Amino acid sequence: MERIKNEESTQKARRAFTLRSVARRDTTTRSDGGGGKGPIGLTTLFEPSVPGIADLIFVHGLNGGSYSTWTQDDDPDKFWPAKWLPQDEAFQDARIHTFGYNSSWAQESVLNIQDFASSLLLSLKDCPKIPREEWAPPLIFVGHSMGGLVVKKAFLLSKQKQDFASISQRVNSVYFLATPHHGSDMAEVLARVFAMAGERPFVKELTRNSPTIQAINNEFPEQADGIRLFSFFETKPMSYGIGKSLVVEKQMAQLNYANETTDYLDANHRDVARFSSKLDSSYIKIRNSLAKTIESLRRGRHVARQRRVDDQRQIVEAFLGVTGSPETTLSEIARSYLDGSLSWFLEKPTYSQWTNNPNSSTLWVQVSIWQRLEADEISPKQR
Repeated sequence: MERIKNEESTQKARRAFTLRSVARRDTTTRSDGGGGKGPIGLTTLFEPSVPGIADLIFVHGLNGGSYSTWTQDDDPDKFWPAKWLPQDEAFQDARIHTFGYNSSWAQESVLNIQDFASSLLLSLKDCPKIPREEWAPPLIFVGHSMGGLVVKKAFLLSKQKQDFASISQRVNSVYFLATPHHGSDMAEVLARVFAMAGERPFVKELTRNSPTIQAINNEFPEQADGIRLFSFFETKPMSYGIGKSLVVEKQMAQLNYANETTDYLDANHRDVARFSSKLDSSYIKIRNSLAKTIESLRRGRHVARQRRVDDQRQIVEAFLGVTGSPETTLSEIARSYLDGSLSWFLEKPTYSQWTNNPNSSTLWVQVSIWQRLEADEISPKQR
């Protein structure tokens, strides 16, 4: 009975997904990023004028593009990674990139998810816009659908190869938008439809619990324990010729890890990654979460900088033989002056003008025992 149902489903799908109709939906990839699917490889969309706090990388999915996946109605003004985020104060110090690869389902291909992941790693490693030093900023990935699997595989490969070790160490967060972590039944239909039209390994790999997906899921939990994961799932069905359904069901779009945050988006599979306006509820959720992650990186950088300053101060103090706090040192100096020393200075016009002028800033006095006198005589208000 199950076999009959599958065959009927496949026959209906074949009628809906003819190669001609698929080809019509598969727009040509353009290298200029305007219209079409967008360029192949890594494209930098925004580079801040200040030192970057993070590199934000967008990775599209099956039959998507570095431009089209993130753009509603093919409107350049709705290409939100390039148009909206750079205008947002919360992202002014973040470098923004988009990565493209040929995942067209209308063309025969020998490529698989590992090929796409390797290309992503090489693009990150060789990109002149992305620093390669140890202090280089963290990486934040946003993957739509299969793009999330490409990111996961790229992360695992970076853990295995020394050439990419600096990349794996810099991955801070990954955002999954309707990613089929456990596969998709829709991919099973597509794989059967295209079975007689040539190989497309990456389509087969998207089927429910495929060997590729199982291998990724076996390694990823342990390796990704130190990074922050965000999984968003679709809630609206898509029409695909024989009816409507979710492309990636809720349970397939969640990892169920302790370091994973999950949430739903009021959108279908495509519209979880592209939005009609900045007021779109799905955009607001993703934007706010990304902004919060970047703000946490800023706070972390401030703490790290202060820690370095403290470490350097301790080294200098050790070299000079300084012990104790500045207040303790000042107390020791104070014992060396006599009662009434320099009290006459408090009556000087220069001192009076300095204390009475609200615009005064610094009064420079070249007297060796001034510190204690100033501490005793100048009120907190005057300071």
